[in-house]
Amino acid sequence: MAGAQADSDHLALKAFKSRITSDPSSALASWAGNQSLHLCQWRGMTCGMQGRRHGRMVALDLSNLDLSGTIDPSIRNLTYLRKLDLPVNNLTGNIPSELGRLLDLRHVNLSYNSLEGGIPASLSLCKQLENISLAFNSLSGGIPPAMGDLPKLRIVQLQYNMLDGAMPRTIGSLGSLEVLNLYNNSLAGSIPSEIGNLTSLSTGWANEVSILGDVYSYGILLLEMFTGKRPTGSEFGEALSLHNYIKMALPDNVINIADQYLLSQDNDGEEINSNCERIRDKRMACITSILHIGISCSKESPAEHMQIGDALKELQRTKDNFSMSLR
Repeated sequence: MAGAQADSDHLALKAFKSRITSDPSSALASWAGNQSLHLCQWRGMTCGMQGRRHGRMVALDLSNLDLSGTIDPSIRNLTYLRKLDLPVNNLTGNIPSELGRLLDLRHVNLSYNSLEGGIPASLSLCKQLENISLAFNSLSGGIPPAMGDLPKLRIVQLQYNMLDGAMPRTIGSLGSLEVLNLYNNSLAGSIPSEIGNLTSLSTGWANEVSILGDVYSYGILLLEMFTGKRPTGSEFGEALSLHNYIKMALPDNVINIADQYLLSQDNDGEEINSNCERIRDKRMACITSILHIGISCSKESPAEHMQIGDALKELQRTKDNFSMSLR
């Protein structure tokens, strides 16, 4: 019986691979079906070590591999899957509603892809879910009210999509919710009063969502604007993210990461000559200060984020200092 169950994992993964149309780094080469290599040794796999999960897939991590294709609905047959990580790829199509069949699922991260369609209401059947991260896609439609039926949900990352409609009042039932990121969507109406029930929600995320969005996205936006780089990219190497890439460069290598347009051109587009090195240095000091603010706003832990009000004050102080230095 156990062998037959493991075979269902094998078939589901083969079906998943069949929908991948481009694998530029040959990341899935180990999925070739070589019988001498157990699926638990395939790239991205983690299998259970004991009990009914022994030898069964419990985690799939194919992050940041530039994979193209769609997500095959047969993923529903990975019965014991707890963690699904597919961020920073080029996946398209819809999020399969069949994910709702994965009753052990605790963590779903499909961020930074090109997924379309709606958020499957069937995810509300995954009562163990703690983290739903679907940010930076092209998802549309409303936030399913049934999402309020997930008692263990702690993190909801839906920023940078095309979601519309009102925020469901049922969100107020998520008593364990710590992070709610809805920034840069097309949601309408006011924040329901039920959000006030979310006593575990991180400071600065709930109160600012209707006006300025969350602190994290604001920080990432600052980093993008002053480096000219997207939040993900192959040029980051081992840093893996824009945040880490800039953090590693500060404060001594700002000249190598800043948008060169900001350092080498005046507002009218004319190149700065050698007599304007003082202005260039002032600009670099200004950009360095702004990048420090962006880093403080986009730390991994929400508890460590700079408050949005403090960030705005620091930006104003940086602007004032820069203006005074040019007088």
